[in-house]
Amino acid sequence: MAEYTGRIVEYLSSGSLEMGLVTTQSASKLQLTNVHGRNLSLAPRQIVIVHPERTDLAGLAEQAREIESAVDALHRDVDTELLWESLEGREGPFAVEELAAEYFGESG
Repeated sequence: MAEYTGRIVEYLSSGSLEMGLVTTQSASKLQLTNVHGRNLSLAPRQIVIVHPERTDLAGLAEQAREIESAVDALHRDVDTELLWESLEGREGPFAVEELAAEYFGESG
């Protein structure tokens, strides 16, 4: 299993993406604290996005705001219709990294 400790991740909660910091990790579970301060236990398969930056609980709120700002800026620039047209004829499902590489030329 990948090393998630100290990374900000996004996971689905009630149909929307939530952000949290993985504080500890075992063979089958991740312990994390979400941006609202709630402690959770998740299976690694529940993680949708893993951000490359590492931080700690003290830096979680600021780092989460920075990520959200960057995502919002990119969201305004993405033409989803063009993206789906470029994928026409290809079979999915597609990973987020694949979609980013297709649209931006890189997956970072």
